[in-house]
Amino acid sequence: MVEMLVVMTILGLMAGIAYPSVTRGLDSLRLSTAADDAAALLAQAANHAQRKQEWVEVRVTPHRLELNGKTLTRELALSNVEAAPEQSIFIDPLGAIPAASIELRNANGKRVLRIDPITGAPEVRVAE
Repeated sequence: MVEMLVVMTILGLMAGIAYPSVTRGLDSLRLSTAADDAAALLAQAANHAQRKQEWVEVRVTPHRLELNGKTLTRELALSNVEAAPEQSIFIDPLGAIPAASIELRNANGKRVLRIDPITGAPEVRVAE
């Protein structure tokens, strides 16, 4: 019995020590996933605007990104991640993509999603 209590105590201590790093890792993973999903949504908006020759609006709110066009609507809910600043990004069907940036953050850190106005490609960077 005593041996079993010692083993359970050791396992409890190990779990207590490991828990904070596991939660930080999950928060970091959520942030990276949200940034990649937001970049994919922006790329989809640019692609749709050029293919269908229609304006597309990407609306950024603290907890979601919304893509609105005549024939396309998408929504990306951001769980445990906040986006800033609140803004609307309009994508021109003639290929003119505005230079815009979206900051995604949670308790673990920040990622900045920027649209390159020359190539139109979204890129994600770790903010310091």
